[in-house]
Amino acid sequence: RQGANIIILSDRGVDENHAAIPSLLAVSALEQHLVRTRKRTAVSVILESGEPREVHHFAALLGYGAREVIVAGDSAGGNLALALTLSLKAQKRLLPRGLVLMSPWTDLTSSGESFQTKAEVDPVLNAEYIDRMKLAYTQGRDLENPLVSPLFGDHRDFPPTYIQVGENEVLYSDARRLYMRLLEEHVSVKFEHFKGMWHVFQMSPFKTAYGAMDLIADFIYDICR
Repeated sequence: RQGANIIILSDRGVDENHAAIPSLLAVSALEQHLVRTRKRTAVSVILESGEPREVHHFAALLGYGAREVIVAGDSAGGNLALALTLSLKAQKRLLPRGLVLMSPWTDLTSSGESFQTKAEVDPVLNAEYIDRMKLAYTQGRDLENPLVSPLFGDHRDFPPTYIQVGENEVLYSDARRLYMRLLEEHVSVKFEHFKGMWHVFQMSPFKTAYGAMDLIADFIYDICR
């Protein structure tokens, strides 16, 4: 195809300082992929707020099949990407072509050791903030429910998955443990941690972030060609 469409699920507002973050992460990677494949870049960005399955159904209504969809998410968005894929699997529906997860929040029980070992070096997240967000999101639901904490789900037959995480973040264990779980379940998965980096560092304007986006583009290119 001569171009691509991106549907972005965002629980942020659509002001310049917030909606631009998930938009630029997705557009940057896909634009680089299109350049590599020598296709004209014709990117349409649709900002939608809502439940992930509703956005996925919307993509289907637009005529996009599962094999034309790569689901990407950062932080809690990584949680939603995984929960969506688990839900589609439970419904015996076709799964997306691939997953891209940046600093995914996979375990809302906060049982990973990095919640203690990285607490003093993480410049972005802390236990108080995470607990507040957890309470607002779960509202009393079982924290070990795989649709709440995707780490505890059955990921067999998941699509190729790429995980990026910063070395200095409390969610490091969430990402690493997911990687080990996917390996055990024979999922094609790639994991990279970035020395000295923080939570969702990819949104920052410096060399390491740009390099990480290039790696995402490489992954998309590899699984789509």
